[in-house]
This record gives sequence, structure tokens and C-alpha cells, in this order.
Amino acid sequence: MVKAGSNLSISRISLLIAGGMALLLLGFSFYRHAWMGFETPTEAIPSQIFSPHNQAVDLISSVLKGDPELAKLRKLPRPMTEEITTVQKKVPSKLVASELQVLIAMIGRDVGGQLPRILKNIERLGDRFARAHVLLVENDSTDNTREFFNAWAAEYSSKRASTSASTANLTSFSAATGKKNLQTLAVARNKYLDALSLPQYAEVDYIIAVDTDMCCSWEVTRMVKVINGALPTSGITWHTLLSNGVCGWLIRENEQFREVDPSVPRALPLYCDYFAFKGIKGESYSMANRLYFMPDRCELGPAESSRDQLQCTLIGGQPGYEVNAGFGGMAMYRADLFRTADGVEGCRHNTHLGGCEHNSLNECIRTNKKGRLFVMTGLIVNWGGCSEAQGPKWCSQGNLLD
Repeated sequence: MVKAGSNLSISRISLLIAGGMALLLLGFSFYRHAWMGFETPTEAIPSQIFSPHNQAVDLISSVLKGDPELAKLRKLPRPMTEEITTVQKKVPSKLVASELQVLIAMIGRDVGGQLPRILKNIERLGDRFARAHVLLVENDSTDNTREFFNAWAAEYSSKRASTSASTANLTSFSAATGKKNLQTLAVARNKYLDALSLPQYAEVDYIIAVDTDMCCSWEVTRMVKVINGALPTSGITWHTLLSNGVCGWLIRENEQFREVDPSVPRALPLYCDYFAFKGIKGESYSMANRLYFMPDRCELGPAESSRDQLQCTLIGGQPGYEVNAGFGGMAMYRADLFRTADGVEGCRHNTHLGGCEHNSLNECIRTNKKGRLFVMTGLIVNWGGCSEAQGPKWCSQGNLLD
């Protein structure tokens, strides 16, 4: 009796399995006809062509044949895995300045008189990052540029040897002509971009290019606030942050403009880098149709004619205006824009076109690297201030103790 009962149970189990398989096949048949739109069956797709549909066919065939391969794990479709990986790669892993490695780069000739002030600014900004390397590209100086920088570089590197391991280095070259010209500027700037391929800069996340004729004290806390606000969408929303480069602060009274200290309420920052600037629609500006990017606000001051072309975007709460080209005296670029990746060469300044050297670089960023550039209203730098006459006129005492 026990044996017969066991056989009966086994028979019932077999029946249940067979019934389940029949229902599975019936469901699959309905799915197939629904998928094909109840059309006349066509020639079967070879199973070696991978798709979720073919995988279902193979799975049912394996069940019917008792295929031992059924016990093996099936991988997800490969294209889906690659897509997820690609999306993950776009998400920045470093979300605050204190986690970043940067290269702060300058070019200059006979700038020995300006270096003490600009290097002080660079030192204060650099200390807000995990590691900040400094590189000066110099050509044909006849003053104390090389001597002063090398002395400063030795002290800068020594002080940080046991903490951030930040370094400072000088690169010198001889220009083809003894005169300053736009081609020489492009060659000099390309040298600090080329330096990103050196082993000591392999881990650099961003390059911050700065002009040496910005001797007013920088508002470093405000700068870092802008950078930190933008970092979470780096490589997605933006690829380059351009500074709000001003060369004077004005008050409008009785339809006239008067120059004032930057600390005066509602003072207008006069944007000055029109040589490099091109709006998002390719439009140009000059002192005749000047721009005022109001700090930390989506406001263009009295520049009414610009409102139709320039549109403000909040990036992590920080206002910025997307443009085709610009510089402003300082710019923060993703380092991968200048490294070869996925068969696309890193961008460089064109040394043959003439015109502003920044325009060719920015065009490459937009076209070849599909990058976006924004003038950030809170990323303020004051041009000038290097002479005794300019210092009190353009530099606010309020930002000296930032």
C-alpha cells in the first residue's frame, strides 16, 4: 500500500508539471501572436542572435529537452549593462572642492612685478582643494619673473610636502618672435594643457587657468561656494566655468555712470573680456553694448539689449549664463576635455588662426567634446589692480580679509 501510494503521488506530481508546462507554452504562444500582431508566422530567428525574445525561446526549448544548461546563470543583455555603466560614469564622484586635485596654470612674460599678488591669490584658492599644483609657463622674460617664481615655488611645495603634496613648477620656452602676439599666447597656453599628460598630473580633475594681471584680492569663499554648487552636475550640465571678469564697478545716476568701490550697494560690475566673449547665439559685445553680470543673481543690470540672447541657468543654485566662448581672466575646465578619450583628441588652442586664442579652444570643447560653457556671475575676478594707481581704485578693501 505504501509503495502504491508513492507511485500515485509521483504520477500526480508529473501531471502537475506537465500541466504547468502546457500553460507556460500556451502563454508563450499567446504572447508570440500578440507580439507579432497575429500575422502569419515567419521564419524563426536564429537563436544565436541575442535578444530578450530569443532568450525566452531558448529557455522554453531547454525545459522541454531537459537541457543541463538550464542550471547555468543567464547574463543580462550586454547592451543594457554598457548603457548603465555609461550613465554611471557621467555621475561625478567628487562633489566638493576639498576632494579635488587641480592644476592652476598661468602664462606670463616679464610679470615679476605682478607675481607677488597673483600668487598670493592662487595660494589662498589652492588651499581649498585636496591638492593644487601650480604651473607657470613663461617665455623670454628679461626681469625677475623666473627667479621670483622659482623661489616661491620651492617654498610652496615644501610647506605642503607632508600634507597635500601640492607642487609648483616653471616651464620656459623661447617664442619665435620677441614681441607678444596672439599666436605666442596660444602656444604658451597649450603647454600647460600638454602638461596634463605628465605623470605628476595624471590624477588632476580640473585645470584652472588664470591671467597674471589680476592683482586685486580674490573673494575665495565666494568662488568655492560657486564651485561646490556646480560640482554635482559637472560633465552633465556643464564642462567649463568661466569667471565674471570685471574692470571697474559703476553706479548709474541721472543716466550717467560713475565709478565706485565694489563694496557700494548695487554697484554694477563692468564685464570687460569682450575679446573672448561670444553669446550662446554667437553674438558679440563691446563697451558700446556692455554687459553687467550681477553677482550671485540672474540679473544683467541695465544691459536690457542682452536679455533676449542671454538666458540665466541655476547650476546647483548658482546663476550662470551659457555662452559659446569666453574667459574673463579665470576659467575652470574639466581636465578630460584636454585628454584623448574614446578616439577623440583632447582640445587645444589653435596656433594658426589668429584672433582670440580662447575662441578656438572653446569651439573645440563645444564641438568635439560636446561640452557646455557658463559664465558664473558669482565667480568674480577684478582685472588690473597691479599698479599703485589701480589698486585703491578697483580693489575693494572689503574682500582683503576673505
